Amino acid sequence: MKISQIESLNIDLLSKGLPTLTPNIGCYLVEAAKYLLMSRNHNSGVTFSINGLCNKDYSLEWETPLDQRAKFGWRDHQEATEYGATGIAILLAVRLTEYTTVERSFKGTGFDYYLLSRTDNDVLPFQHAARLEISGIEQGNKKTVLRRVEAKKKQTDRSDNTNLDAFISVVEFNNPMGHFCKK
Repeated sequence: MKISQIESLNIDLLSKGLPTLTPNIGCYLVEAAKYLLMSRNHNSGVTFSINGLCNKDYSLEWETPLDQRAKFGWRDHQEATEYGATGIAILLAVRLTEYTTVERSFKGTGFDYYLLSRTDNDVLPFQHAARLEISGIEQGNKKTVLRRVEAKKKQTDRSDNTNLDAFISVVEFNNPMGHFCKK
C-alpha cells in the first residue's frame, strides 16, 4: 500500500514578502492567521482542506512561534479573520495560479487584490493580470463557505469590465478549510 504524503503550505513564507508585498505586511497577515488558528486550538501541521481549482489537503505549517502579546493585539476576531484569510489566500493564489504577486486594489472595485503576472526578471512594473476577492470565516461549515463563495462571485461583477479573470478565496478557521476558484 502506497502512503501519499500531504503537501505543506508554510504560512511563515509570507513573512519574507513578495516582489510587491513588504515583509512587514506579510508578517502582519501571518500573525493574524496564526493567532486565529491557535485560538481555535490548532497547531502547526493542522490539515487544511481546499476545494475549487483543486481538491486536496495541505498541512498548514509555521515554524515561528506566536508571541504571547498577539492575543492583546488581535482581540477583534473579525479583523484577525479578515487579515488571516488574506495571508492564506495570497499564498494559495501564488501556489495554485500562474501569478506571482499581488497589488492591493482600491475600495469599491468589488475585489481585494490584483494578481500580477510574472516577468522575465520579476522587477517592476508588473501587469494587472487577474482579480482576487478574499473572505474569511471564523467558524462555519462547507455550506457556509460555498454560500460565501457565491456572494463573492457576485461582488466581483462590478469590475467585470476590466476583462480580467476573477479568483475567489474563502478561508474558514475553525475546521480549517477553504475554497479557491476561478469565477
